[in-house]
Amino acid sequence: MCGELALGAWALGRCTRLDRERGKGVAVGALRLAEYSEKGGVGKTSVTNGLAAVAGDRGMRVLVIDLDSRATASKELGVPIPEIGDPEIFTLNDLLYVNPGDDDPLDPTDAIADTIHPAGESWPSTVRVLPGERKLANREADSGPIEMRLRQGLRAVAGEFDVILFDLPPRPSGKLVTAGLAAAEGEDGGGGVLIPATLTTDGLDGVTQALRTVKQMRQGYSPTLSVAGIVRSIVPRDRELRAIHREFDRQLFERVDPKLGPWGEMVLGEPLPAVASSSGEADADVRYLVRQYAIREEARFAQVPITSAPGREAKRLVATYGEILDLLLKRKENR
Repeated sequence: MCGELALGAWALGRCTRLDRERGKGVAVGALRLAEYSEKGGVGKTSVTNGLAAVAGDRGMRVLVIDLDSRATASKELGVPIPEIGDPEIFTLNDLLYVNPGDDDPLDPTDAIADTIHPAGESWPSTVRVLPGERKLANREADSGPIEMRLRQGLRAVAGEFDVILFDLPPRPSGKLVTAGLAAAEGEDGGGGVLIPATLTTDGLDGVTQALRTVKQMRQGYSPTLSVAGIVRSIVPRDRELRAIHREFDRQLFERVDPKLGPWGEMVLGEPLPAVASSSGEADADVRYLVRQYAIREEARFAQVPITSAPGREAKRLVATYGEILDLLLKRKENR
């Protein structure tokens, strides 16, 4: 893909490995985050790989697990998944699949090491990927109990990572979502769900439905699963914000779940200012707010981490992902 688009030297830099390992990350227990919304197009994968880029840039050991059969996260991370690269590469599909006629199925703790691969050349060397692929969609129809295989497999490798990110498919429950959320809870019960929400009808619906699934998981596979937060994503620049966006933002802070409590306590950051910024082209500085900047899509297309992209907008996105990561790491330490 290098050179196919005039993205500049920073994008072409993906052709050379950037080894950014500058430390050994946190010492105890991985931060587990499942990025999940039941609506597509809300920035779920952008948040996942944005956090992976920032954590990897700090030298933290990162594992991204792609449970979406579209494998968008895997592609951006530069993994040669079967349909576009290496047909022999092992993926999450191989880890979850169980032949119903096999009297002695493969233990996922023995298989998982073969399904974890380095991210592409331009990504930090501490980032690893358990990729998805198109055939992963077939696992939804499996008759066997595959929902705990990912969680079981991670027992063998979880100690090798500081941050484990789960990119879930945008659908209500199902075997893949259940497998991801059960694994995100972890053995220490410290995992959480990070819900991206656009300031749209779909964004709010996605939060409502994701919270419903969290409550269902708590009654079964994951009794201690928590909501790590709701992060506002793909938020327009101030000059493009309309009254409807501010209305959706207000609703995010004012809605209440009868079991989980006020949404406002889950949303990261403060409400949007009631009026537009008076600083011309500059966007208001609202913490934990992931803005809609074209540079994010350029980085995805070039399969490079946002941390290597140039310009003010890229720096603002990196700062935002860093704020989110710092907040969630601090909360984990304080539990």
